[in-house]
Amino acid sequence: LAAGAMWLDAERRGSRDASINGLRPTNVPERSLRLGAEWRVPAVEGLSLGGNVLHEGDRIVLPDNSARTDAWTRLDLAARWVRRAGPATWTLRVGVDNVTDERAWTDTPYQFGHAYLFPMAPRTWRVSLQADL
Repeated sequence: LAAGAMWLDAERRGSRDASINGLRPTNVPERSLRLGAEWRVPAVEGLSLGGNVLHEGDRIVLPDNSARTDAWTRLDLAARWVRRAGPATWTLRVGVDNVTDERAWTDTPYQFGHAYLFPMAPRTWRVSLQADL
């Protein structure tokens, strides 16, 4: 198991533009939660199942705090099977990121007078086979 949590009460101070002092900065979530787990399946030698849950709070888009994005939660799942065959060790990995196909803005930087919105990747499948000789 692995877990992490962050709650942040960030605010702007000492800005050249005094009207934004005391406001939340852009592109900083108020909270971030992460939980990961991996389980070695006892009935199948070399098989591990895992998953991650990630949650981030809303983000401010504009320096005057007039626009914000919604909070989001994402679920990722994966399986790994390691098998020795002859002189090689084979590792098969299968995973899916963003299982629920959540749509959200994951980053909202404000630079050079412009707001940029970066979308979360849609549901994505991954498959790989590795041979260690």
